[in-house]
Amino acid sequence: MNDPKDPNRNVVKKIIAPGIWEDMNGQLHFNVPELLMLFGLEDTPENHRICIENIKQVIEQLNPGIPVRYRKSPEE
Repeated sequence: MNDPKDPNRNVVKKIIAPGIWEDMNGQLHFNVPELLMLFGLEDTPENHRICIENIKQVIEQLNPGIPVRYRKSPEE
């Protein structure tokens, strides 16, 4: 499912909202720099950390048990 060689994991199946998309495997992806820009926040390490923490909290509340993985780049 998180295999870096899986060709479907970086293929956009559906745009959910600006900065959020679903891949061909049904996994959600969040573009943190794009989300920060949309909210008018500076693209800093601290804002990245806060944004990622908030995304994880929301996902865990809505879908307990769903793993949330952070990738710095699509190659990871």
